[in-house]
Amino acid sequence: MSAKKYYQLEHHGLSEVDAKETLERSGYNSLRSPKPPSLLKIFLNQFRSPLIYLLLGAGIFIVALQEYIDAFLVFIVLIFNAIIGTFQEGKAQNTLLALKKFTKTNATVIRDGVEKIIDDTLIVPGDLVVLREGEKVPADLQILQSTNLKIDESTLTGESVAVHKNSIATSDQAYKGTVVIAGFGIGLVIKTGMDTRIGQISAEIVDVNVDLPIKKELNKISKIIIITSGILSLFIVLLGLVEGYSLELMVRTVISLGVSVIPEGLPVVLTLVLALGVWRMGKKNALIKKLQAVEVLGQASVIVVDKTGTITKNELCVTSLFL
Repeated sequence: MSAKKYYQLEHHGLSEVDAKETLERSGYNSLRSPKPPSLLKIFLNQFRSPLIYLLLGAGIFIVALQEYIDAFLVFIVLIFNAIIGTFQEGKAQNTLLALKKFTKTNATVIRDGVEKIIDDTLIVPGDLVVLREGEKVPADLQILQSTNLKIDESTLTGESVAVHKNSIATSDQAYKGTVVIAGFGIGLVIKTGMDTRIGQISAEIVDVNVDLPIKKELNKISKIIIITSGILSLFIVLLGLVEGYSLELMVRTVISLGVSVIPEGLPVVLTLVLALGVWRMGKKNALIKKLQAVEVLGQASVIVVDKTGTITKNELCVTSLFL
């Protein structure tokens, strides 16, 4: 039996014309996500490291010294390092985009008095949405009618216990991203997209950018190399001038010494080790978006949570069978 007949609703829902006009005004019912970077941008991002800057500077100085073979080797190392990082991160990005397409969901709405199954991104404020067991709530809803309706709100609150929704309570709402565990109901869409509760949370975290531990360590190493080589170079230049050597000779000498201090092989070795970690995690069905995130996972030894519901898998699993 359809929801409209079951609850004997007088409201026929929006018409397709009204829904289309509202969609043009309110936009699609989807969460805003950053535009995925192009392959060129991913490639250029591989050079955003103080250690890489040092190597680039060293390569330029080597060219100035007319040591073209050494300079060629330095630049080849940098390009090879960038190619490895681009391949791994580009592969992860393509997998994420494929997963997003795969996880698209539909919703049941009442329009023109008829139940219809539509893409949930096309839902607009004012739509009547039918809620059934096992379905995701497609938008923030005001519950109009319900029969033993229970919704899992752990995605928002971390609570693993389902919440009973009653249409008698005028404040009872269902929120986008939550899951109907049991029962049946109808809700009026009041908010969609980024205006929903989960959309507001998404807006707060979309621009969060935290420096990874390995990045901080590389920055520290780079500063130590720059400061140490700078002090030693100044000391050598002054000592050479006192001993009567020409300024040009001393400058060429300290440039050569400074370049030799920089570990050209470190970025490649580091990238290969991280790529190996990504490959091993991939065999365990774990998707790593950035190479450096593997090192963070390796450092985690204890995870402390406030309650079990926070990390629940939201899955029912048969553990024993009694006949």
